[in-house]
Amino acid sequence: MAAEPVHRGRKPVISREQVLDAAAATLAAGGVDAVSLRAIARELGVVSSALYRHYPSRDALLADLAGRSCAALGDHVERAESSMAPSDFSGRLRSIVRGARDWAHENPREFALIYAAPFAHGVAAVPTGPRARVCVLLIGVLMDAAEAGHPLPSPPATRGNTTEFRVLVRGVGPRHPTASITAAAVEAWSQIFGHLGFEMFGHYDGIIADVDAYTDALTLVLTQRLGLAP
Repeated sequence: MAAEPVHRGRKPVISREQVLDAAAATLAAGGVDAVSLRAIARELGVVSSALYRHYPSRDALLADLAGRSCAALGDHVERAESSMAPSDFSGRLRSIVRGARDWAHENPREFALIYAAPFAHGVAAVPTGPRARVCVLLIGVLMDAAEAGHPLPSPPATRGNTTEFRVLVRGVGPRHPTASITAAAVEAWSQIFGHLGFEMFGHYDGIIADVDAYTDALTLVLTQRLGLAP
């Protein structure tokens, strides 16, 4: 159903938030290909030129949509992780994996916007903070586990140059993770979302019948490799 027209006389009065809300609804209903300035203008009952003061291009609009989707994913996973006891490191890791997977299944088109073709959809324009919130959560779990005496393994990535990972440390707070912990979190982050991408984009079809069980198995392997098992 089209939104109520937002005209006052001949001058369309629309806010950036209204444009973004309409774009988010269009994305959820029809996917990335359905999102265009013309389609959003039609939904809002205005001419497409009325949107240009907020978004000069479709790419700019998609970048904001990607940022909103990253924030929603981060919020959902943070809530899941915070529901576990701080000392339950394996449970916190499981909750991160399950929270991310649940959000992906509940919001498949938003997930595709972020992960199917990120550079084409403006994700590169989203600040690192919103994009990396799940990784920052993983860093926090590993830091807490290390402080509790868990012997964390040194991931292969630490043998290379991890300078580029330092930007992630800004989201951790006053504590400073070691290069090894940060690299281990990045490795886990990429594996979790690589797995989710395979599932969401059909790469397991005809290969893995029970993806639920496979997810649990992968999470257990990751838990053990990171030294988080009780």
